[in-house]
Amino acid sequence: MNSYASALSILQNTPKTIKELISQLPDSLLSGGDNNSWDTKIVLGHLIHGENTDWVPRINIILSDDANKSFEPFVRIPKLNDKTTVQALLKEFIELREKNLGFIKSLPIKENLNKTGIHPSLGKVTLSELISTWAMHDLNHLIQITRSIANHFKEEVGPWKQYLTNIYH
Repeated sequence: MNSYASALSILQNTPKTIKELISQLPDSLLSGGDNNSWDTKIVLGHLIHGENTDWVPRINIILSDDANKSFEPFVRIPKLNDKTTVQALLKEFIELREKNLGFIKSLPIKENLNKTGIHPSLGKVTLSELISTWAMHDLNHLIQITRSIANHFKEEVGPWKQYLTNIYH
C-alpha cells in the first residue's frame, strides 16, 4: 500500500477510533486531567477547526490553477463554546471528516502528489507531504487524547507508574 492510500486509511479510521475510545467514558475523563496538554474536548475542537480551515483549503490551493499558492496561517487553538459537549464535537468531527474524505477522493490527488503550495513558515511543501502530515497529525492527537484520559488515573496506579512511561511525559 502506498503512503497516500495508507494516509487515507488513517484519516478514515481516526473518527471511528476516537468514537470507540471515548463513547462509554464519563465527561469527567474527557476534560482536564493535565494542565500540560490538551484534553479530548480541546483536541476535537482543534480537529474540527482543521477540517474547516486547514487541510482541504490547502489541498484546493495546491490543485488550483492560481499562480498564488500561499496558504493562510492556521490558528491552532480555536475558540470553543464551553457548553458544547464532547459528544456533540465528536459528531461534528465525524460528519466533517466524512464530507472532506468524500471530497478529496473525488479529486485527481494521485496524479498531483508532487504539486506544491507555500506554507507560511515552512515554505514549499508538496501535496503528498500535506496529506501525510494530515494523517500524522491525527495520530499525534490520538496519542494526546489517550494521555489526557490516562492522566486521570495516574494517582491510582500506585507503584506501576514506573512501567507506564509512555503515558507520563
